[in-house]
Amino acid sequence: MKLTLACATVVMVVAIVVLSSDTLLLMTLGAPSPRVPGPVEPPPRMSIQPPEVDLGLWTPCEVPRILSTRAELVNDGETLLRVIHWSATCGCTSSDLPPSFDIAPGERRAFTATIEPWVSWGGKTQTIQFIVEEEGKSARPGPPLELKFEVGGSMHPAPGLVRRVTGEETDCGRMILVSEDNEPFSILASDPPCIASEEAAPSFQQTLSWDWTAIDAYAAQHCSDPDMAEDSDSGHLPNFSFDADGYWTRIVARITTDRADCPIVFLVLENLDRSIP
Repeated sequence: MKLTLACATVVMVVAIVVLSSDTLLLMTLGAPSPRVPGPVEPPPRMSIQPPEVDLGLWTPCEVPRILSTRAELVNDGETLLRVIHWSATCGCTSSDLPPSFDIAPGERRAFTATIEPWVSWGGKTQTIQFIVEEEGKSARPGPPLELKFEVGGSMHPAPGLVRRVTGEETDCGRMILVSEDNEPFSILASDPPCIASEEAAPSFQQTLSWDWTAIDAYAAQHCSDPDMAEDSDSGHLPNFSFDADGYWTRIVARITTDRADCPIVFLVLENLDRSIP
């Protein structure tokens, strides 16, 4: 039989498949084996106490406060552990740990984890993850710390946090305040007073708007107020926060409503624009 090389290859494969299942099996066994992964390194001998914390409920009808908890990283092994990096699943979550640090065998490293809850709504879980190096082993994840909390209540500001950024096309801010039970309500007053409702009649939804330059002027009147200092053991935010250069960075606005179950709604405004003190 005279065949070109290409045809001979095709005929040979067909013959093997059709005429000899043993040969087919031999060829299959002789094919390159799939790559088998090496043994998985065990996690570092580090634990977190407690591994999970429930921080409870925060509602916009109470003064904004930073939720916090204490926890400990524990080196349960006999070799030095080096945490080379830690990160959180949300920018609202942080800790007072340095970017990297060592934990000696048997050492317990205490730290504080914090959450700014007003950026959320509903039940949430945020996680702080640690990347750990151990002598003779590659870096790998350590045990995470899970922080659970809930934001709810009868009044729902959307969004819960309004940021003013540099280069915005408009100098107006806006957000919506909604009653969760769909009952109509009215806005009676606001502080800063430049925040106003766009609806004159009672409604289950009120649109609030303001001029950022009016907020700037109002903040400037309070930049030296001694009661505005960031303090505190309670975690409550002050009415105004300023940076070292005199720019306001955060304002807690108070919206007075005619709702008996939520007479004041607290809104958080942040200033990322450093062009106007």
